[in-house]
Amino acid sequence: MNEKERDTERDEVLFELHKTLTNPTAKQILKWVKRYPQFADDIRAHAAIMKDWSAREAMPAVEPDAAMLSRGHSRVMEALYEARTASATAGNKVAALTFEQIMAASKSDVPTLSRKFGIKRGILAALVGGRMLPPVGDRLVEKLTECWAITVDTLYLACSEVALDRWFLLGSHHLFLATQHPRESTPWTAFPT
Repeated sequence: MNEKERDTERDEVLFELHKTLTNPTAKQILKWVKRYPQFADDIRAHAAIMKDWSAREAMPAVEPDAAMLSRGHSRVMEALYEARTASATAGNKVAALTFEQIMAASKSDVPTLSRKFGIKRGILAALVGGRMLPPVGDRLVEKLTECWAITVDTLYLACSEVALDRWFLLGSHHLFLATQHPRESTPWTAFPT
């Protein structure tokens, strides 16, 4: 029997174990081990996991409190910071430019661009503020990349950076507030406006 056939047979045995038993006793585990001695270690490991699952089902679910939500938010922000600094220091990826850096380099701002392109300020403000997610319209992309002398990839990286910042800074804050406010009846959306 080759290794692939052995793995397939082991998976079938373990699947059958999970189908027939939910909280196996020592006697049931021994019976399965005697029936399939070649998979004894796997059967014991899965039986232990099944016993843990059945023990946890009896326990009450943990309700998140303000401290737990705050710790979770802090850990997410720390992970984002670590990921950004690691990618910037690794040298394998150039750090994405922000819209503020791009506009400062080209000496432009939202009102000036709005008048220059003949479009409403709100559209550009939504793009720069992270409320407009890619894909951005082709004509706007063409005008912005030409005006700012940047590539389309740089523009989309700036879009994704500002959207991520908005999501993790504002989005998680809105989620935290929604869980704290007893009269909050509106469902929380993925990207707050």
